[in-house]
Amino acid sequence: MEDLAQGWRARLAGWNPRVVLTDGDDPRTAAAARRLAATTPVRPVLLSDSLGGGDGVEVLAPATARSDRRIAGRIDEALAGRGIPPNEHAVCAGDPLYIGAAAVRAGLADACVGGSARPTADVIRAGIRIIGLAAGVRTVTSCFLIVMPDARVFAYADCAVVPQPDATQLADIAL
Repeated sequence: MEDLAQGWRARLAGWNPRVVLTDGDDPRTAAAARRLAATTPVRPVLLSDSLGGGDGVEVLAPATARSDRRIAGRIDEALAGRGIPPNEHAVCAGDPLYIGAAAVRAGLADACVGGSARPTADVIRAGIRIIGLAAGVRTVTSCFLIVMPDARVFAYADCAVVPQPDATQLADIAL
């Protein structure tokens, strides 16, 4: 695992990405944010009403984020562009996953991490609705890494996101 982490740290050299952690009221997430700040060049932003920052961790209250036109405007713009009814915009604007995705879309963050307390479908839905897919991407999936005791690393794509993939979708997932 350490080799993998070292490789990631080397790739981050000279870059200090700002990462929004949407499950900020979860103590595990707050601990992860402190660890990131202490051991990597990542600048964590904890989306939280209750947990404090410090130790290099920025805290952003969801209500503050919702009142920031750069974030709220991106949510409204993206949802309207996807035909989501206006009455659903307010619900989405209060959802930390949507707030984090909008911060990325607005250029206020480089990445967003969420889902420790939410289903994968919620995380993917917010990302697709607010950020969208890269050009040429047709199939959305997820994956996880398994680091073996001998330091080998395996990535496993999760076909649960596409429960009945056809051959084209399976090829996309493999890529």
